[in-house]
Order: sequence, then structure tokens, then C-alpha cells
Amino acid sequence: MSLNTSRNLSLWDSSSLFNNSQSRNCSFGSPNTSSVSNCDGVCALHLSFRETNGKPISIKHDGVRFTAQKTFKFRTGSIYQITLRTTPPMEFQTLSIANSELSLLPLKDPGEYMTLWDTSHISPTKDLTREYLQVTLHGWENSLEHTLQCKFYPKSNHHADFGPKLDAVMWSCRVERNLNANRWDNSIFVTKEWLL
Repeated sequence: MSLNTSRNLSLWDSSSLFNNSQSRNCSFGSPNTSSVSNCDGVCALHLSFRETNGKPISIKHDGVRFTAQKTFKFRTGSIYQITLRTTPPMEFQTLSIANSELSLLPLKDPGEYMTLWDTSHISPTKDLTREYLQVTLHGWENSLEHTLQCKFYPKSNHHADFGPKLDAVMWSCRVERNLNANRWDNSIFVTKEWLL
């Protein structure tokens, strides 16, 4: 995930995601809101995709054949519920994905949002290829960006169900003050098998 600010994102140990003492309070430049631009420490984003029946999407292990080792599997002509949670809580208004600008509905807890994504305008992915979708979260002052490696299957194709079920993907970054270079972070794919 890249961060559109003058701060630096450096790679860090993913185990820090589970250590709340690593987090710092952030604030988006207005009272009672939050922003990575004023954050000094670890920021994390938990993102999940589910079908309207509540079933999580599957992922495919591609090894080194493509840019990323794992691929998100989606169906065309379908609606997905996207839920996100930021730690520490951060304020966002919209999410852009695959040329769709989606309004984010705040949930009960601070930093948690939900939206619906319709894939009706997306064509199935050609065999032996992958799609690379930019996901952008827009806040008042800043935005967070990351690219998803995906494969879209026809709605009736059951191959979309094969593979581990993705409970959530977690992206993380460490924001260091007084540095100007933007760096990629790491990702953790939380599957049902991983949780056992």
C-alpha cells in the first residue's frame, strides 16, 4: 500500500500487527478524526470481500508465475460486500476500485467501514493472465493506494470457489517522520486454514 503524503513507509515485521503497543494515535488534521499524515508508528488496514450471502472469496496460490504470489478470485456480474478496518482508526470517505467510486458507510466502531461493489461491468479474465486493480482509499487530505492481483470468472464458473477462503487481507506500514520516500508495505492473507 502506498501512501500519498511526504512521510516514509518502510517495510516492517508483520508480527507487529498483533502488538497493540506498536500503534500510535493518528489524526487527520481536524478534531476527532484521523489521518496517516500525522501518524508516527504502525498503521494497519484489514480488508475483506464477501459475497452477498456472506461467503468469503477464495484466493489462488500462483507462486512466481505472476507479479504477486496470491490472486484474489472474483465473479463477474456479482455484488461483493467490502469491509475495512483501520488500526489506529482513520477516517476515509470513498474507496475506488476497478473504475468504481464507492461511498464508505461508517460502522459502529471508529475506523470501520462497509461498501458494496458491483462487478457487472468487468469482463472475465483471459486464461493464463491476471488483472491488476488499483484500490484507493480517499480521506480528507490523503489517500492510501494498493494494487490487487485478481482473476475474474464468469458468474456460473465454479472455479471461483476453489482454493483457500480469504477471511481478510491485512496491509501495514510504518510511518516515519522527516523522511520523504514512499515504500511498499507487506501483506498478510488471513485464511480459514491460517486461523485454525
